[in-house]
Amino acid sequence: MDQTQIDYVKNELARGVTPEALSQTLLQAGYTESQVSELLSVVQVQHGQNAQPTLSTPAKKGGLPTWVWIVLGIVGGLFVIGALFTLVVTSSLNDARDKAKDASAKVTLNLFRSTAELYYDSNNFSYAGFCDSSETKSRLASLSSVECLDSAEQYKVSAKLLTDEFFCVDSFGRSKILLGKPAGMNCE
Repeated sequence: MDQTQIDYVKNELARGVTPEALSQTLLQAGYTESQVSELLSVVQVQHGQNAQPTLSTPAKKGGLPTWVWIVLGIVGGLFVIGALFTLVVTSSLNDARDKAKDASAKVTLNLFRSTAELYYDSNNFSYAGFCDSSETKSRLASLSSVECLDSAEQYKVSAKLLTDEFFCVDSFGRSKILLGKPAGMNCE
Protein backbone atom coordinates (compact mmCIF):
# COMPACT_ATOMS: atom_id res chain seq x y z
CA MET A 1 0.00 0.00 0.00
CA ASP A 2 1.53 3.30 -1.05
CA GLN A 3 0.67 6.97 -0.61
CA THR A 4 -0.96 7.13 -4.07
CA GLN A 5 -3.56 4.55 -3.04
CA ILE A 6 -4.20 6.33 0.26
CA ASP A 7 -4.64 9.68 -1.53
CA TYR A 8 -7.06 8.10 -4.02
CA VAL A 9 -9.23 6.72 -1.21
CA LYS A 10 -9.15 10.09 0.64
CA ASN A 11 -10.21 11.98 -2.49
CA GLU A 12 -13.05 9.56 -3.27
CA LEU A 13 -14.39 9.77 0.28
CA ALA A 14 -14.10 13.57 0.17
CA ARG A 15 -16.17 13.60 -3.04
CA GLY A 16 -18.95 11.82 -1.13
CA VAL A 17 -18.45 8.26 -2.34
CA THR A 18 -19.59 5.85 0.36
CA PRO A 19 -17.09 3.39 1.80
CA GLU A 20 -19.24 0.53 0.52
CA ALA A 21 -19.25 1.85 -3.06
CA LEU A 22 -15.50 2.54 -2.87
CA SER A 23 -14.90 -0.98 -1.57
CA GLN A 24 -16.79 -2.43 -4.54
CA THR A 25 -14.80 -0.29 -6.98
CA LEU A 26 -11.47 -1.41 -5.47
CA LEU A 27 -12.54 -5.07 -5.47
CA GLN A 28 -13.48 -4.80 -9.15
CA ALA A 29 -10.07 -3.24 -9.83
CA GLY A 30 -8.38 -6.40 -8.50
CA TYR A 31 -7.72 -5.59 -4.85
CA THR A 32 -8.41 -8.29 -2.24
CA GLU A 33 -10.86 -7.79 0.61
CA SER A 34 -8.05 -7.61 3.15
CA GLN A 35 -6.24 -4.92 1.10
CA VAL A 36 -9.44 -2.87 0.78
CA SER A 37 -10.21 -3.19 4.51
CA GLU A 38 -6.65 -2.19 5.44
CA LEU A 39 -6.70 0.81 3.08
CA LEU A 40 -10.04 2.08 4.40
CA SER A 41 -8.90 1.56 8.00
CA VAL A 42 -5.68 3.59 7.44
CA VAL A 43 -7.59 6.46 5.85
CA GLN A 44 -10.21 6.51 8.59
CA VAL A 45 -7.57 6.41 11.35
CA GLN A 46 -5.72 9.34 9.72
CA HIS A 47 -8.93 11.36 9.74
CA GLY A 48 -9.57 10.54 13.40
CA GLN A 49 -12.47 8.20 12.73
CA ASN A 50 -12.83 4.79 14.30
CA ALA A 51 -11.80 2.11 11.93
CA GLN A 52 -14.89 0.26 10.81
CA PRO A 53 -14.25 -2.59 8.46
CA THR A 54 -17.05 -2.30 5.99
CA LEU A 55 -16.59 -5.66 4.32
CA SER A 56 -16.93 -7.81 7.44
CA THR A 57 -20.10 -6.04 8.66
CA PRO A 58 -22.29 -5.39 5.66
CA ALA A 59 -25.26 -3.09 6.14
CA LYS A 60 -28.51 -4.96 6.66
CA LYS A 61 -31.53 -3.87 4.74
CA GLY A 62 -34.77 -4.82 6.52
CA GLY A 63 -35.59 -8.19 8.04
CA LEU A 64 -34.97 -9.52 11.49
CA PRO A 65 -31.56 -9.99 13.08
CA THR A 66 -30.16 -13.52 13.02
CA TRP A 67 -30.48 -13.97 16.79
CA VAL A 68 -34.24 -13.39 16.53
CA TRP A 69 -34.52 -16.19 13.98
CA ILE A 70 -32.49 -18.49 16.23
CA VAL A 71 -34.73 -17.75 19.21
CA LEU A 72 -37.85 -18.30 17.08
CA GLY A 73 -36.43 -21.61 15.87
CA ILE A 74 -35.73 -22.77 19.41
CA VAL A 75 -39.18 -21.70 20.64
CA GLY A 76 -40.84 -23.40 17.66
CA GLY A 77 -38.86 -26.58 18.30
CA LEU A 78 -39.86 -26.57 21.96
CA PHE A 79 -43.49 -26.06 20.94
CA VAL A 80 -43.37 -29.09 18.63
CA ILE A 81 -41.72 -31.22 21.33
CA GLY A 82 -44.36 -30.11 23.84
CA ALA A 83 -47.18 -30.94 21.44
CA LEU A 84 -45.78 -34.42 20.77
CA PHE A 85 -45.33 -35.02 24.51
CA THR A 86 -48.93 -33.96 25.11
CA LEU A 87 -50.18 -36.36 22.43
CA VAL A 88 -48.27 -39.29 23.91
CA VAL A 89 -49.39 -38.56 27.48
CA THR A 90 -53.01 -37.98 26.46
CA SER A 91 -53.07 -41.22 24.49
CA SER A 92 -51.61 -43.13 27.43
CA LEU A 93 -54.08 -41.58 29.84
CA ASN A 94 -57.00 -42.43 27.55
CA ASP A 95 -55.84 -46.05 27.35
CA ALA A 96 -55.52 -46.24 31.13
CA ARG A 97 -58.96 -44.64 31.58
CA ASP A 98 -60.55 -47.14 29.19
CA LYS A 99 -58.92 -50.08 30.98
CA ALA A 100 -60.16 -48.73 34.33
CA LYS A 101 -63.73 -48.42 32.99
CA ASP A 102 -63.58 -51.97 31.64
CA ALA A 103 -62.28 -53.25 34.98
CA SER A 104 -65.10 -51.45 36.78
CA ALA A 105 -67.67 -53.06 34.45
CA LYS A 106 -66.20 -56.52 35.13
CA VAL A 107 -66.36 -55.97 38.91
CA THR A 108 -69.96 -54.75 38.68
CA LEU A 109 -71.02 -57.77 36.66
CA ASN A 110 -69.17 -60.20 38.94
CA LEU A 111 -71.12 -58.75 41.88
CA PHE A 112 -74.32 -59.68 40.06
CA ARG A 113 -73.75 -63.35 40.77
CA SER A 114 -74.23 -62.87 44.52
CA THR A 115 -77.13 -60.47 43.91
CA ALA A 116 -78.75 -63.04 41.61
CA GLU A 117 -78.34 -65.83 44.17
CA LEU A 118 -79.90 -63.69 46.90
CA TYR A 119 -82.78 -62.90 44.53
CA TYR A 120 -83.12 -66.63 43.70
CA ASP A 121 -83.29 -67.62 47.38
CA SER A 122 -85.84 -64.93 48.28
CA ASN A 123 -87.97 -65.53 45.14
CA ASN A 124 -89.00 -69.17 45.72
CA PHE A 125 -85.84 -70.52 44.06
CA SER A 126 -86.49 -68.76 40.76
CA TYR A 127 -84.51 -66.21 38.73
CA ALA A 128 -87.67 -65.05 36.93
CA GLY A 129 -88.01 -61.28 37.21
CA PHE A 130 -84.38 -60.77 38.27
CA CYS A 131 -83.55 -58.49 35.31
CA ASP A 132 -86.63 -56.34 35.94
CA SER A 133 -85.97 -55.82 39.67
CA SER A 134 -85.20 -52.26 40.76
CA GLU A 135 -81.89 -53.28 42.34
CA THR A 136 -80.69 -54.91 39.10
CA LYS A 137 -81.78 -51.94 36.97
CA SER A 138 -80.03 -49.42 39.24
CA ARG A 139 -76.74 -51.39 39.15
CA LEU A 140 -76.87 -51.85 35.38
CA ALA A 141 -77.54 -48.15 34.74
CA SER A 142 -73.81 -47.32 34.93
CA LEU A 143 -72.88 -49.82 32.18
CA SER A 144 -73.24 -49.43 28.44
CA SER A 145 -74.81 -51.92 26.03
CA VAL A 146 -76.08 -54.23 28.75
CA GLU A 147 -78.21 -57.29 28.13
CA CYS A 148 -79.91 -59.09 31.00
CA LEU A 149 -81.94 -62.26 30.39
CA ASP A 150 -83.67 -64.39 33.02
CA SER A 151 -85.95 -67.39 33.36
CA ALA A 152 -87.03 -69.51 36.31
CA GLU A 153 -83.89 -71.69 36.11
CA GLN A 154 -81.15 -69.36 34.81
CA TYR A 155 -79.94 -65.83 34.08
CA LYS A 156 -77.28 -64.13 31.99
CA VAL A 157 -75.95 -60.55 32.19
CA SER A 158 -73.49 -59.19 29.59
CA ALA A 159 -72.07 -55.77 28.82
CA LYS A 160 -70.01 -54.40 25.98
CA LEU A 161 -66.54 -53.23 27.03
CA LEU A 162 -64.64 -50.28 25.54
CA THR A 163 -62.33 -52.79 23.83
CA ASP A 164 -65.36 -53.95 21.75
CA GLU A 165 -65.41 -57.24 23.63
CA PHE A 166 -68.24 -58.45 25.87
CA PHE A 167 -68.03 -59.48 29.51
CA CYS A 168 -70.62 -62.01 30.59
CA VAL A 169 -71.76 -63.66 33.85
CA ASP A 170 -74.40 -66.35 34.14
CA SER A 171 -76.19 -68.65 36.58
CA PHE A 172 -73.73 -71.47 35.83
CA GLY A 173 -70.95 -69.54 37.58
CA ARG A 174 -69.24 -68.40 34.40
CA SER A 175 -67.66 -64.97 34.08
CA LYS A 176 -65.69 -64.48 30.89
CA ILE A 177 -64.71 -62.17 28.08
CA LEU A 178 -66.26 -62.93 24.68
CA LEU A 179 -65.32 -61.53 21.30
CA GLY A 180 -68.93 -61.26 20.18
CA LYS A 181 -72.27 -60.66 21.84
CA PRO A 182 -73.33 -63.83 23.69
CA ALA A 183 -76.43 -65.54 22.41
CA GLY A 184 -78.88 -67.49 24.50
CA MET A 185 -79.24 -67.75 28.25
CA ASN A 186 -75.60 -68.47 29.09
CA CYS A 187 -72.07 -67.15 28.45
CA GLU A 188 -70.97 -69.81 25.97
